[in-house]
Amino acid sequence: MNSNNAKTPTHVYLVSHLLEIAFEHPHTGRFEYEDSKIVGVFRTHAAAKLAVSKLRTKPGFREAKRGFYIERYALGDIEWSEGFVTV
Repeated sequence: MNSNNAKTPTHVYLVSHLLEIAFEHPHTGRFEYEDSKIVGVFRTHAAAKLAVSKLRTKPGFREAKRGFYIERYALGDIEWSEGFVTV
């Protein structure tokens, strides 16, 4: 098969993990912390799901199994093209 005939992907799947921690600090009150990790970028949604299933049993991830996210991104597109605001 000629490699020039291979379809060029137009999208990728980003797998990330978010750990949200909230606790009461004795002097300053409530404290919230987020730890975000990029796990990997994959050609297919199935490959992204497989990566998540492999990581769910690993230390850290197994205590926060609900923190995985799979997002589809178009290659070549600019994200946040309108900017952002902080609240």
